[in-house]
Amino acid sequence: MSNQHPPASVVTMTTADDRQRTRALFSSTAQILAVSEAVGAELPPALRKTFDEAERIRSASQQMTTGDDGLLNAVIAVLEGGGDPAKDPEVLRIVAARDVSSPDMVVSIEIAMANRIGTALRGNVDAVVEGWRKPFDTAAKALVDFRARVGDVPLDATDEILGHGGDIAAAWTAARDGLRTIEQIVGAWTLLASAVGSANNRPKRFWPLRIATVGSTPWHELPEGLGFKSNAYDLLLAGLDLNLATPDEFVRRATAAAIVPDPDPEPEGPKPVRMFSRGAGVAA
Repeated sequence: MSNQHPPASVVTMTTADDRQRTRALFSSTAQILAVSEAVGAELPPALRKTFDEAERIRSASQQMTTGDDGLLNAVIAVLEGGGDPAKDPEVLRIVAARDVSSPDMVVSIEIAMANRIGTALRGNVDAVVEGWRKPFDTAAKALVDFRARVGDVPLDATDEILGHGGDIAAAWTAARDGLRTIEQIVGAWTLLASAVGSANNRPKRFWPLRIATVGSTPWHELPEGLGFKSNAYDLLLAGLDLNLATPDEFVRRATAAAIVPDPDPEPEGPKPVRMFSRGAGVAA
């Protein structure tokens, strides 16, 4: 057996971009799970199990090494004994160990594990967002309640806020905590959408619709400054309703928002028919 590399069916041909995407998927999924735990979201147990197992296998593969595996001495020993190195069990064991621990094999294992994670994410997208919904709604309610107490006042207007007296400080703290929770969820939502290849082609000006729906004011009539940098409280002050979307729901919201009504629509009813003469080609 002189085979020095794993069979083509085992090793995946990779590029630097492949490896970068693979590692990004591991990192993104770890962050999604960490944020979910931090905000108290309940995610499908199978997703955590798949990630933990994939991470364990990836880590184990990266520890594989042969170092000075003694192949040369093993071959010499067999030849000295008049044997065939290609049929010697010890030589074959060392060669197989080299194949298994080769850099190409390690990368192939990493990609295979990333594919498992990607499949698990795609199969649980809606369930993940649903797990975020309870902490999101709780945080959104804190913002809505705070606004009901102080009106359209920015969260950083300390003097004006504290001037309301009573337990306004507690409501203010709850609102700020709620905003942080929503920002954590938005960050994880963005990683999830990117990992499953969804909603990435929508202009950033529609990104607020990931966490909000348009109220009585049409999207095209909302403030022009509203965009991907607007936080949940900004959206609330602009008249939007806080409502977490799945990636597919966001696409539908963005598609609907992109439709701008015709400012001068044609009147309803039958349209006049113009008659033309056969010869001159002008209206009769």
